[in-house]
Order: sequence, then structure tokens, then C-alpha cells
Amino acid sequence: MVYEIHHGRPMTPCDIKILLLQRGTTQQSIADSIGVDAATVSQVIHRRRRTPFVRRAIAAELRISYRSCWGEDDPGIDRLPAGRPKSTNTLAHSGATQGR
Repeated sequence: MVYEIHHGRPMTPCDIKILLLQRGTTQQSIADSIGVDAATVSQVIHRRRRTPFVRRAIAAELRISYRSCWGEDDPGIDRLPAGRPKSTNTLAHSGATQGR
């Protein structure tokens, strides 16, 4: 039996897990191939995390498009820079004191 993908809506975690079983792959094998924990792959499948490179790997393993799997376009980036941009005023944040 081949599982049918319902077009027009994102796949549910159950849909994804069924297709993984049909393809003969595991969450662990996806995790190993991209260098993350299996827990991370599971969290992405269950939509607790939205890590683009993990989402890409899952969609690729299922042999479907990112949009068909997740219901949205691939953002094209993996990580945004952490924190706020650094100030250009180095004296204000360097802890330097002004001598009098």
C-alpha cells in the first residue's frame, strides 16, 4: 500500500512517520546523515522546532518538496546571527574609563 499525500495542506507528524517507514528509513538515520541528535529530528517532525536544514533533510528523504512537507516555502537560510548587532562605538562598551 502506498500512502497518499494530501495536497493543499502540510503533512502531519503521522504522515511524515508513515512515509519514513515506507521508505525504509529512520529518524536516527536522518540525524546521523546531517550530524544532529535523533531527538532534534523528532522535534522538527512534531513541529516543536523549525530548523530549516533538518526540514530539508526530512523532505529530501521522503522525496517530496519542502512545501509539500511543511506547507511553506524553504526560507533559504539555516541560521540567523545570534544576538543584537555589535555597536560601532567601541569606547561605550569596552569598559574603558576616561582619565582626567
